[in-house]
Amino acid sequence: MKLSQVLCWSVAVAAALAGCSTTRSSSPGNAGPSQSDFIETYRRAHETHDVESMRKLYCWDGVTPDIRETTEHYGYDFEEKIIDIKLTNEHPKGRLNEYIKDGVTYGFNLPVVLELLVEYPPLSKGAHSANYYAVGVKDGRYLIAVMAPKQGSVQAPSSSASTPSKTGPARESERIGETFAPGQPIVVADKTTLTVRLKEVVGAKLISTGGAFYATVGDPVEVNGITVIPAGAAVQGIVTKDGIYSPQLALNSVTVNGTPRRIQTSSITFGEQIEFPAGTELSFKLVRPLDLQR
Repeated sequence: MKLSQVLCWSVAVAAALAGCSTTRSSSPGNAGPSQSDFIETYRRAHETHDVESMRKLYCWDGVTPDIRETTEHYGYDFEEKIIDIKLTNEHPKGRLNEYIKDGVTYGFNLPVVLELLVEYPPLSKGAHSANYYAVGVKDGRYLIAVMAPKQGSVQAPSSSASTPSKTGPARESERIGETFAPGQPIVVADKTTLTVRLKEVVGAKLISTGGAFYATVGDPVEVNGITVIPAGAAVQGIVTKDGIYSPQLALNSVTVNGTPRRIQTSSITFGEQIEFPAGTELSFKLVRPLDLQR
């Protein structure tokens, strides 16, 4: 064999080995955490209502006790049936990665690399119901990132004493940088009143077509001075009837920051001959707390 042929053959073999080496180093087993393991662990913890296993899927570095308590109490919604779980590069539109409250800047405690997308049964035909969870990597594992005070963030001195407002102190929702954003620990307590304005005539006749009706929030809902459900937010409800009993109507979802949120409310019982005209205002109370962080 000629020397030139030997050299060409050697170069080809070396290139092939280099290519194999590159392929192995970028394979799922060597590239980083296992996405399938993370997804399966989340699914199993949800299906078995395993609080401890679910807790271990979150990163708690630097998280304040109140945010951790809120997340642990309301972040594990085991009652919802999961249709699909996946990790995606698609980040939810409009989500802020940090916010300011009481002069302190809060942000995710891990660099967000992926989103855990958890899909639930649709709230209505053609609708989409899903939650996004920011995901980062720590110690070679995927973990759900949680909001925490950022390093170097300090309490800003209040200027209200030196520059009082003519109309009184501004509410938190009116201060720059302190508007509500997904990721901020906001929970609307049970028994909170939701006043809505009907967008259509609502009565027992709706039952024959599924019972769904639509409305908008009349009075904004605030938590700690921050508007978390604005007036005009879209609301969906349903009319039902059980056997010989009178029909009832209740709310089952409210859209906040572009995301439909499942809710459970008190019901209003009415006569079968009664119809509520479009524009009618009705009030309901939440039966369960509504967590707006998830």
